[in-house]
Amino acid sequence: RRVLFRSLFNAPDILKSLVELNVSRNNIGNQGCQDISEAVIKFPQLKKLNLKDCCIDAQGVAYLASASCLQRLISLNLSNNSIGDEGCKHIANSKILINIERIILNDCDISQNGVKALCQSPIIKFLKILSFSNNQKINNEAAQSIAECPYFFNLNELFLDGCSLTIQGIGKICSSRNLARLRLLKIFGENIGKLIADDLKRELGIDNNLEIK
Repeated sequence: RRVLFRSLFNAPDILKSLVELNVSRNNIGNQGCQDISEAVIKFPQLKKLNLKDCCIDAQGVAYLASASCLQRLISLNLSNNSIGDEGCKHIANSKILINIERIILNDCDISQNGVKALCQSPIIKFLKILSFSNNQKINNEAAQSIAECPYFFNLNELFLDGCSLTIQGIGKICSSRNLARLRLLKIFGENIGKLIADDLKRELGIDNNLEIK
């Protein structure tokens, strides 16, 4: 599959106009990420990259985070890859992914340390959608890092379902003044219904337009 993936780089006319690249559920691994980072042909229009379930770890993220051809990227999906906290740190320290608006990191073996690394990075200042779904190591300490982050002033949607938050952690996020534009907080695996969500907001003393699911 990697051979087929590398063959993409032999089609410069396609690459020059490519806006979205989805190679999810293909075993391209870290070498595939290296191929992207070393591409002779750039991706001048590429804005969305989906590498869900591609057998990538932190080293693969390091290649992507330094790939000059991804400077226009606004959406990155690395779900179902074991990138861990180290992978989050590579994203946080990237000098390339400075225009990112959407990061999907579901089921990536991330803990509060990875969340903290992202929250300390100005790279997330344009972020509108952030998903950490099904990272069971993410807990109330991570929720506090999110609530205290000074860079989430554009964040509209936050997904933390399948994580290990309690009502205390949820309350910190819901009451954070740093998340003034947050409109959707997903914390439950199933649809809990509007009445239950409203009851939860009342219990937390939240009176705003935030939708909890």
